Amino acid sequence: MADTGSHRILKLTPAGAVSTFAGSTLGSADGAGASAQFNSPQGLAMDSSNNLYVADTGNHRLRALTQQGEVSTVAGSSSGLQDGEGANARFNGPVALAAGEGSLLVADRENGRIRMVKTSNWAVSSLTLTLVAKPVGLAVDARGVLLVADETRGALVAFAKGAGEGTRVPGPDALDFRDALSLPVGPDNSVYLADTRNDRILRFRPN
Repeated sequence: MADTGSHRILKLTPAGAVSTFAGSTLGSADGAGASAQFNSPQGLAMDSSNNLYVADTGNHRLRALTQQGEVSTVAGSSSGLQDGEGANARFNGPVALAAGEGSLLVADRENGRIRMVKTSNWAVSSLTLTLVAKPVGLAVDARGVLLVADETRGALVAFAKGAGEGTRVPGPDALDFRDALSLPVGPDNSVYLADTRNDRILRFRPN
């Protein structure tokens, strides 16, 4: 998990033991274990090959971690909005990630966009999606539906696979889920969301 304030990535075992997997002090260095540095990391995602990715929010970068704790920067460099490959791409406050087939989706919060990153060449492109102003959480369910938590509208928005036109998911009014980040998808395809200010966890069923 991301220990945002301490600029580290922590590892939790099934027995509940916690250790530092990567990171140490504030910075932006690649490297192994404690020699790597992050700046307020937030969202995490793991792909089908068990590669771990981190939204390094304060550094405006996407970082990759091997199972041995080796950290590398795969996309982004300084703050901005620019498509491109690797370090030529620009993010502004990326906060959440979701892994797909051969790609990652990034909630580029301050740019108000969802960005797609191809893992074959780390090419970054911007998706054109309706009803999204400030994305702070992402999930892809078993049907391939993209779910986006939009902080500005206080809404969960669903996009059918490959669609750019979104649908607001019905739910309670007056949601406040700043930094939703992870939207866990349960075995029954329900999505869970932390409604921060209202002190509750919401479950959105597939229907």
